[in-house]
Amino acid sequence: MANLGTPLKVSPLIKLGRWSFLSFGIVYGVLNRGRILREEAIIRERKLKEKQIRDEKLAEEKKQMSGAQSPGTRRETYVDPTGARRKGVLISGSVYAG
Repeated sequence: MANLGTPLKVSPLIKLGRWSFLSFGIVYGVLNRGRILREEAIIRERKLKEKQIRDEKLAEEKKQMSGAQSPGTRRETYVDPTGARRKGVLISGSVYAG
């Protein structure tokens, strides 16, 4: 290893300042983390409630959409005059390719 020489003597005032800032930073970090965790818990609860409401609305819409299809409308495969197979919706005799 390279010889770096003897270390310089650091003033006790500078050492006190360094340790004080380090201690202050640790305490601040612990307190700030607790605050952030509490806020995130509140946000998480709110999102969970919103998700339940949104899921209920989607289930209701899906239920309404499944009942809204008319009995004459059904999806089936048909052969057009050119012989190509396609999927489409048969609406009272006419074919709509969708």
